[in-house]
Amino acid sequence: MACAYLGLSVLAATGFPPVQSATADGLRRAGSPRHDARHSRDSITEQALHNHRATIDYVGVRVQMALLRPHAPLCYHAPHAVFFTGPPRVSAFAALDFSAIRTYGILERRHKVKIEDVPPFDPAGLSSFSEASDEIRELGKAIRTARRLGKPIVLMMGAHAIKVGLSRYLRALIEKGFITHLAGNGAVPIHDFELSTFGRTSEEVEDTLPDGMFGSVRETLQEINEAAKEGARRGEGLGESLARHLAGRRPPPGHPTVSLMLAARTRGIPFTVHAAIGTDTIYQSPLCDGAAIGQTSYLDFRILAQTLTRIGDGGVVVNLGSSVVLPEVFVKALSVARNLTGPIRGFTAAVLDMLDHYRPRVNVLQRPTRDAGRSLYVKGRFEDTVPLLVREVFRED
Repeated sequence: MACAYLGLSVLAATGFPPVQSATADGLRRAGSPRHDARHSRDSITEQALHNHRATIDYVGVRVQMALLRPHAPLCYHAPHAVFFTGPPRVSAFAALDFSAIRTYGILERRHKVKIEDVPPFDPAGLSSFSEASDEIRELGKAIRTARRLGKPIVLMMGAHAIKVGLSRYLRALIEKGFITHLAGNGAVPIHDFELSTFGRTSEEVEDTLPDGMFGSVRETLQEINEAAKEGARRGEGLGESLARHLAGRRPPPGHPTVSLMLAARTRGIPFTVHAAIGTDTIYQSPLCDGAAIGQTSYLDFRILAQTLTRIGDGGVVVNLGSSVVLPEVFVKALSVARNLTGPIRGFTAAVLDMLDHYRPRVNVLQRPTRDAGRSLYVKGRFEDTVPLLVREVFRED
């Protein structure tokens, strides 16, 4: 199929309004040729034949038009992705219109977690905790060794550790170089954003679900979704775009010293967010752009896979409290890394959780380390196991 790049004059000639999002979905909303196929195809084809080799970036997106086949699909080229669209299609099934969803301010919400519940990190106070288990001591030693060797130390986590007040303990590990890649599920940036910005997070679901206001905090829905769209436009990963937004927010976050996103950004390490559509409150909004979330979170998956290519011969991966999403993400990312680079062996995989879950045990420990490394399962309350691990990691630092 022969294609020619269209110049900005072509877009102007066809009456395109300004594009708001550098994604295929954004182009469609802005008035792409899909909405008027006959007029746009004739006008664009005539102009493109005249400017056959013209190339221009239109708000960061290259638009191509097939010239030789009048009914050929349009193809949109965006950073890190190519989207192909055919003739206009409408789903056979009805979808709920979110445009009239009601929201309310975060300060109107009753919260389970407040900044007063997050203790300061006090290295001297770590001595008051009980004796660490053999697994925690072994994991602490593995993390110290990995830092000395310059190997990746990946922390994959759910949001529960944030909600039980452990942000400053985890920040201490990031700041000292004992975490070199932070990977979170979709809840991590939500609670990190709310706690560091407003000093409050985690709503009482029973209060708000009956009248449909669960997950309807205005600030969270607006800022995270807009940051994701901006990240897609800039070609960033989802975690990178959210951390950049938080760092540049005005007014600035009221409690930046509890933010893991800001700690990762300051340290210059990857913070990746591995989204699962519909599992988090940000999807309950007409501001949510599924294409932007998909593009940025998929890039984060590739960034994680890149990190895992170097984890052999002394690296460490720890899964902290993610029972489904991150174990599934990890086993796929590791497979891709091995597919492209060959065997990856000699690393330590660990799980810290309150219960014994199937996916963390099988997809983080058993399958990845079979004949290739060692595995550790630490079971207990995060309020106990995380400080004990930090103490072991800092033991010789």
